[in-house]
Amino acid sequence: MLGIVGHDLRSPTAAIITTTGMLARRPMDETMRRPFKRIERSARRVEHLVQVLMDFTQAQLGGGIQLEPVRGDLQALVASTVEKARAAHPGREVRLIQCGDALGDWDPERLERLLNHLLDNAFTHGAPHTPIDVLCRASRKTVLLGVRNQGAPIPPEVRATLFEPIRRDSRVEKTVRHSLGLSLYLVRELTRAHGGCIRVSSDARHGTTFYVSVPRTRHVPA
Repeated sequence: MLGIVGHDLRSPTAAIITTTGMLARRPMDETMRRPFKRIERSARRVEHLVQVLMDFTQAQLGGGIQLEPVRGDLQALVASTVEKARAAHPGREVRLIQCGDALGDWDPERLERLLNHLLDNAFTHGAPHTPIDVLCRASRKTVLLGVRNQGAPIPPEVRATLFEPIRRDSRVEKTVRHSLGLSLYLVRELTRAHGGCIRVSSDARHGTTFYVSVPRTRHVPA
């Protein structure tokens, strides 16, 4: 049912985004422009939630998330995603560190989604006014992505179920009430779909870092 609902919501949501974008380009005063921007932001939020539900349905019932890998430069994708995050959060510093050649076979749309989930998590749970670090480091066979934020470490009892669906730390429930509780679960499933692995490091001194390692050439995990 989630898959059917998600699929049926995509067309009207896309129509709202397209129409508001066209209307917003027409001459209008600021009192009219603000409502159009608000509608567009809300529609994009719905678009994001629909895609989360679609990915969740595939991961749970569809035999895993299906990829469409193409040859591409992961560094360019990461840099573009970071720029969008900076524009969406002008009050936060996002630092990017990249090294090595990151050419490989990826599904760019799905990897961008993975990175956005990690960035959203860092913005939500990171200490305010502290930088967020994004790493893209290539080795001979794999590329390592990392997203780090400062703030209170993840408690051990929370780590045990961190990547399970619809699991949250009750102490921060109020700050993430807009979330479906699926982001980190989907990060894990998107990583697995690429034949990669994920781990997290979290302590009071160094903050919290999620590391995702993906092979340059996709394989089907055993």
